Amino acid sequence: MDKLKGRFFVKKGTHWLLKDQCGKVVKDFGAIEAHTLLSVLVVEQDGLFGLIDLTGEWALPCEYRNIVQPYNSGGSSGDNHEVLELTDQNDRLWLADRNGKIVTSRSYKEIASGAYSHDLHVNETWNGFADLCDSDEENRHQKFGLFDMVNVREVLPAIYEPGVPDYGAIMGRFSTGIPVFHTEDGETRCKLIDAQGNDLIPFEKGFSSIGVPLHDDYLIEAMKNGKWGYINIHGAEKIPFRYDYASDFSYGCAIVGFSTDDGTFGQYGVIGHHGKLLIPFVFRYIVPDVWVEDGKVFAEGLSKDHEPLKMEAELPERQK
Repeated sequence: MDKLKGRFFVKKGTHWLLKDQCGKVVKDFGAIEAHTLLSVLVVEQDGLFGLIDLTGEWALPCEYRNIVQPYNSGGSSGDNHEVLELTDQNDRLWLADRNGKIVTSRSYKEIASGAYSHDLHVNETWNGFADLCDSDEENRHQKFGLFDMVNVREVLPAIYEPGVPDYGAIMGRFSTGIPVFHTEDGETRCKLIDAQGNDLIPFEKGFSSIGVPLHDDYLIEAMKNGKWGYINIHGAEKIPFRYDYASDFSYGCAIVGFSTDDGTFGQYGVIGHHGKLLIPFVFRYIVPDVWVEDGKVFAEGLSKDHEPLKMEAELPERQK
């Protein structure tokens, strides 16, 4: 690869040339329709595109309907996406590295962040991760995987179901822990993986749902045997599985709730670390987030009588 260092493509007149770092012509490709992307020359022949790499040889033949470089408009400013996206003649998507080498294990229907909701541009990514989207063999259920756009590697192929609706797909925007779901014989199981695809919490732990780990709290909501509780990143139970509803922890607090026998309304309150009840179960509904200010936690919503209700409570000393 050292002999390729410093090589570059340049157009002179109507001809495309490959030159070395001293400016000497290595190869003259003639008057072809082409443009450069990253380290390769994208060549068009009869409306189809292929790639010539820095060796001067074809990395990919002209068999693709489109070749583009995915841009980063949704992630952090430090993302570096030296990736090429290729659309084949069946409108399937592939990814290649900057030298034109295919880096996905197969083609995909869609490559995006939050692709399950289809509300983001196909080329957007979050924090360097993109969801790989496809369908099962019967084309009935969507399947998802994960691609690391920064390190240019497929973390997971698209073999898993999306998470619960609030999660979107596999949610590539999170890298500390990613919930992965699998349904078989009507039973849904969930595990937690890291950004390299390694299991943090395996399926064998018996969870049917696991929340997304947040950076400001070590507690993660999880469901087991039909009830919600809280675990740590290793799957150890920290707050018992007793609730019918559990939100993620934020600022050391979480909304939890029970269903009533007649199902007419829920009973929602707020807990702190170790499951200590801070605000009693007097709400029919609590707005999505509680907030903490001056050592107190505040909750607002509707009472069981459908009246506006706002309550506050002192935080335990260790949470202030």
